[in-house]
Amino acid sequence: IDEKFVKRGCFPADDVEAYHAAALIIQRGFDLELIPIWDMVNHEVLEKVNVETNSLRSKEGLIVHAKQAITAGDEILYTYN
Repeated sequence: IDEKFVKRGCFPADDVEAYHAAALIIQRGFDLELIPIWDMVNHEVLEKVNVETNSLRSKEGLIVHAKQAITAGDEILYTYN
């Protein structure tokens, strides 16, 4: 946050609310964008991930599809790495 936001003048280091907002975007964002619903997907190790995505920057935009059957009530899991 200090490197990408504070040092570039986006907000001062003592702005607690801005610092918290930046942390939320980094934690829950996808390439620094917040995408409704997608930001609620949980992180898991690669072996347990049950969806795949293309690049957010692709011509088609973000496409998510299941790697396996996902039954009602199951979590959608993706790796942040």
